[in-house]
Amino acid sequence: HEQSLAIAREIGNRYGEGNSLGNLGNCYSSLGDYRRAIDYHEQSLAIKREIGNRSGEGASLGNLGLCYYSLGDYRRAIDYHEQSLAIKREIGNCYGEGASLGNLGNCYYSLGDYRHAIDYHEQYLAITHEIGNRLGEGNALGSLGLCYYSLGDYRCAIDYHEQSLAITHEIGNRHAEGAVLANLGDCYDSLGDYRRAIDYYEQSLAIAREIGSRYVEGNDLVCIGNLYADSREFIQACDCYREAIGLAGETGNRQNQHEARFGLAEANLLSGDLAAAHTAIDAAREYDYPQNNAAAWTMAGIVRLRQGEPDAAREAFSQGLTVAEGLLELSDQNLSALETKALALCGLALCGNTRRLTAASQSFRTARQITTAKGVVTRLLNRFDALAIADADGILAPVQEVAAGRG
Repeated sequence: HEQSLAIAREIGNRYGEGNSLGNLGNCYSSLGDYRRAIDYHEQSLAIKREIGNRSGEGASLGNLGLCYYSLGDYRRAIDYHEQSLAIKREIGNCYGEGASLGNLGNCYYSLGDYRHAIDYHEQYLAITHEIGNRLGEGNALGSLGLCYYSLGDYRCAIDYHEQSLAITHEIGNRHAEGAVLANLGDCYDSLGDYRRAIDYYEQSLAIAREIGSRYVEGNDLVCIGNLYADSREFIQACDCYREAIGLAGETGNRQNQHEARFGLAEANLLSGDLAAAHTAIDAAREYDYPQNNAAAWTMAGIVRLRQGEPDAAREAFSQGLTVAEGLLELSDQNLSALETKALALCGLALCGNTRRLTAASQSFRTARQITTAKGVVTRLLNRFDALAIADADGILAPVQEVAAGRG
């Protein structure tokens, strides 16, 4: 691409120059060097606008959106994808229109705005079905599965993921197949069907290692670690998380970096190694991941409270509450945010503000109205129990009944 760029510049081929710059941007994006990728895409975009290449302009805007998405700047990503979508609709590029809709759905999903995400993915699905884009159709179905999973509707999520899996088999997309298998594992994990969950995770892990997908491999290891932690097999859990941290260091994937360290912190907290939990949760919070930032702050509060640092705990719980409430403004059915909000309120009650307990009970009650799935409740109660160790006066006991779905 560098050789191609040099020739295009030498002969004054502005169209070819713009394409070569865009191709270099895609290469650096694939290497995880998003800042350099952005520089190339911006140069490409400028040339395409100069020469009136509307199709190329739409592609460059979409590529910039993908880069900012990878950097976690979802609002800026949305702006670029909306510009890209407008151009693709203007020029009648149905394939590109579908891709932009899917990318917008991914951005809103990452912000925790699941209803907006579902709307965009349903539009994406309709277009892919209309034009016969089976790869896109499989992606859209899988994305809808992720949205319904995050809303606690696991049966609906399974249905979408199974449809997506059938398409990945049909078209031979091994990378997508591995990812969908992991997503099915997450659904059965949440339902408490751990044997089926581990079967899906192991299938996904085998494919990831076969095709060299380090991101999916790292994600699978985190999921398997979570199952070990739920079973209180903490040594095995920590081994999985540490291996995932190593893989995340190779790929630079922010989600894997965050989730692997969060899992390691939780396993250490549940096993009573507060110093190790302290180190791991602080490390997790260095990697911004909007869907789990509230939970990370709240876990930091639990660790600080257990270590006898009430002021630091109060600050962490307050941060967790603020971030969780921000997610709930985007989607009031965000199950993780509801549970995290309730735990943060319980933590603040233990720090002296007992008036928070009523709101904590209400948040837990709303969460249990969404789902009483065994796996979800088990993981929540493990975290609740870790917090309740600091409850010398037993003020959390009535709230725990609500959290468990018994109150």
